[in-house]
Amino acid sequence: MGNQSKRHALSLAEKMGISLICGLVAGVLLLFLRESLTGAGKEAVWNTVNNLFFQDITAQGAEKALGIFYLIGQLFIRSLQLIIVPMVFTSITLAIGQISDTRTLGRISAKTLIWFLICSFFALVLACCTGSALYNAGLFAAHVGPNVKIKAAGGISSFADAYHFVELGASRLGTSRIVNMAKVEDTKECHGDTGSY
Repeated sequence: MGNQSKRHALSLAEKMGISLICGLVAGVLLLFLRESLTGAGKEAVWNTVNNLFFQDITAQGAEKALGIFYLIGQLFIRSLQLIIVPMVFTSITLAIGQISDTRTLGRISAKTLIWFLICSFFALVLACCTGSALYNAGLFAAHVGPNVKIKAAGGISSFADAYHFVELGASRLGTSRIVNMAKVEDTKECHGDTGSY
């Protein structure tokens, strides 16, 4: 009986793979939920769900949001940063300290540096070729019709960011309050801040 339970026990890699797939499926389902709610004109419902689970609570205008998953994710990332950086540094230091032959140490250092430069070079070449191909294909300058609305869904952390996105043509920034603030500021600039709207 003990051997059967060992045989059926999942390894750590299998558990991580299952968790990754479950997280991916949950994310896709939530994207579909968001699009269906906003498409049906129920943005208030989605805003409530977003504020409860996903909202970046450090963003401007999100003082009343809970952002449960955001907090959990930030705690996880900060914990990784707290553990992994000292662990990698300690591992490398101990490994170098155990090498008594300076020639071996120099050879390992030279190989590491050479492979780092080779990988960086090929990554740069791949990025340049991909960007050039997409640019020449016209994907960066694709024309959209006048009825297509643009929504800036991320990267807004201040009023200046929100105003910049509106100047670039975004008609939705995730919250109507930011759009209204940007329009009021734009109106003030057009009328010379005289108070006449």
